[in-house]
Amino acid sequence: MNKVREYILLKIKEETENSEIYGVHGINKENLNEHLVFPSKEKYVDVDSNDTIYLWTVLEENPKEKDGYTIVFDEDCNDFGLGMHTKNGLMYLGKFVGSSFVETLNAM
Repeated sequence: MNKVREYILLKIKEETENSEIYGVHGINKENLNEHLVFPSKEKYVDVDSNDTIYLWTVLEENPKEKDGYTIVFDEDCNDFGLGMHTKNGLMYLGKFVGSSFVETLNAM
């Protein structure tokens, strides 16, 4: 397995074991695995700069329908951020204070 994927999966596991998940958008500890996706590097358009960037998608709000929010990992900054599916593709919305996986999930 790719080293970045291994690192992402380890970070998510460590963060979610002892953290509170607020259940925003219906995602909670009981169904988190239904929303986690195998990390894959995908093309996003940055909402602020309109630049194309490549980020690791790690969670999808609606993985079967491929719509709603996504959580991404930026390997250059070593943190998580929020994205979303749009009719034009994936859009990167930005990071939150702390930029951990759980903070991003709870901020959705």
